[in-house]
Amino acid sequence: MKKLFFKMMFKSRRVYLTALLSEIFIVAIIFFSLMVGSGLLYVSEQEVAKMTPLIFKMEEMFLVPYLLLMFLQILILLEYIRKRSGDYAMLTVLGMKKKHRYLFMAGEYVSLIIGSVVFGLAFGALGGMAVKPLLKVIFRDVTEDILYGTSPLKVTLIVCGIMFGIGFMICDQIVSCLGMEYVISGGVKAEKSYKKSTKQVLFAGSIVILCILLFMTLNGIVSDLAISVAAAAAMGLALHFGGKYYLENLRKKKKTYYGKLLWIDGWYERFGNHMNKSFIAAVFLFMMVFSANLMIVDNVPVTQPESYPYDLVWHGNQGDEAFLKELKDTYGIQYQTIPETRITSGDHGEHMGISASAYENWTGNKVSLSDNEIYVVYQNDRSEKGKTGLDYGAFAPDLYIGSPTYSIWVYSPTHILPSNQFTRKYHVAGSGEQILTGNFKTRAVESGWKTELFDEIIVFSDEEYEKISQGAEGADLAVLMNIPKDYDKVSEAVHSYAKEHSEVDFFDPEGGNLIYERELCMIENRQEKVFQICTAAMNLAILFVCILMILMEAAESEREKQQWKARYLYRLGMDEKKRKKNFYREILFTLEAGLIGGIPAGFLFMAAKALYKDMGAGWTLTYLVEGLGICILLCGLYLLIMGLVARRKFLKTEGEHKNE
Repeated sequence: MKKLFFKMMFKSRRVYLTALLSEIFIVAIIFFSLMVGSGLLYVSEQEVAKMTPLIFKMEEMFLVPYLLLMFLQILILLEYIRKRSGDYAMLTVLGMKKKHRYLFMAGEYVSLIIGSVVFGLAFGALGGMAVKPLLKVIFRDVTEDILYGTSPLKVTLIVCGIMFGIGFMICDQIVSCLGMEYVISGGVKAEKSYKKSTKQVLFAGSIVILCILLFMTLNGIVSDLAISVAAAAAMGLALHFGGKYYLENLRKKKKTYYGKLLWIDGWYERFGNHMNKSFIAAVFLFMMVFSANLMIVDNVPVTQPESYPYDLVWHGNQGDEAFLKELKDTYGIQYQTIPETRITSGDHGEHMGISASAYENWTGNKVSLSDNEIYVVYQNDRSEKGKTGLDYGAFAPDLYIGSPTYSIWVYSPTHILPSNQFTRKYHVAGSGEQILTGNFKTRAVESGWKTELFDEIIVFSDEEYEKISQGAEGADLAVLMNIPKDYDKVSEAVHSYAKEHSEVDFFDPEGGNLIYERELCMIENRQEKVFQICTAAMNLAILFVCILMILMEAAESEREKQQWKARYLYRLGMDEKKRKKNFYREILFTLEAGLIGGIPAGFLFMAAKALYKDMGAGWTLTYLVEGLGICILLCGLYLLIMGLVARRKFLKTEGEHKNE
């Protein structure tokens, strides 16, 4: 029995190794991405990432790729079953008992799982260790070492267990429900009966347009994960219906149809199998062009001094005027004061409330407001334009007049909600985007609260401001300070004074005061942007390799058929140039379908985001030109690589023919 098993495995070694290498790649990609992600989180948090935070923080970034890899895994398993079905049938013909056949199959699949996990973890670990020195260099100003911890290994084992479990369950259901004949044929029988439908194509196109409109409407409110999932679904429909429409329409053009039949016949026979792989490639391409690419362009340049116009911003009190004059006399500081009232929003943000007169004197801009109207100035940098602002962009936000305290929140096991001490009486009459005090991010508290932005400027009418400022808790004087000399001494003096006289920042777990220094903020901002760029670059590299793997697997799955067809055409005496063209086109068509689906969708969503951000003509043009450049580069690289693969396969096939 053992001898027969190993003999059959040796005979099918190429099929087995192809499946094994594909599964190893999937496991390695997952482990590598989690290792590097854990290292980046360590840099961000300055502590070894624990398992739960790792899962939650990485899921947004990698959930869609992991789902696609699981889908690809199912296709690989079905392809393996299809190619091994002849051997399984032979065992039945030989009269082998059912339990022994199942034992044979179990041995194959257990070895496949164990081998892919062991070698996948090994290669993933090697990749992670190879990247570690690079991360050390990039973040040398932040940390001396990059720690991965054990969480990536735990999460990888969990993810792989889920993927293999679901994968084998789905394959089993497909075989049980549709029959082995369906699997062996690759769905040929079921795929031949379809008809083209213009309505289906129009429906798919409408879904794509709807996704773009929803994206422009809900951008910043829904997560990038939701956008990616919706875009993937839209692309799936568009590729499926559009592909069928193209193939059926091609049949009517007899001359063109017969000219392409030699290389496109596989798509007619196994449309679903080929289109599924093109779809996965298309989604990966979409994520490369839209998500990762946008993250890079948003965070370049990493240093933006224009986001911090003052050396130091301090939210103090009107009784601090004497201290400020003393600083001016001693150190020659330059400062400006703005009367303010602290405002807390329902999304756990604290903001600066001022009167319309103060806003006009400060900026030269006049706003006309009634008693229940407010004007919001969002202090966003370029990467944050178009994101949610005050209380998730509500027209009637939850507002509490005064600094936040624990008593104004309602606590539940899963949520922290604003109490009835908040009011919705104020309506946003208008808004603008301008850096007035600085682009200060909300500090995270120990409970995990966090908002996108800190210290937006909320303008009230003079009459309303006069009412709300009376008796409001918290700072009532914003001090905007430039320090020409003795910066450290001035900073130390302000901090020492504020510790005794100023409001404590509720959102600061260390209990600091509402003091923001340009140098520290710029360092934190630079570190965050470098972190984002590194994450995006890692994503780009992983997605690039994933697409190559999909294309390689697609080409390998059709290897036997391509070789048989090439041998047949060679013996018929077809010109080498024509054989080469047919060979190339058959291999490249899966890539071309993916490019047609993923690249335009990615560019359209990128253009939509650029327009939505409303950054002005210069930056909008930068977005679009950079996006177009990425699209052209990706198309060229993939066509070049797959062209070289096709050339190698063709030369190898030709050599085999000539040696016969």
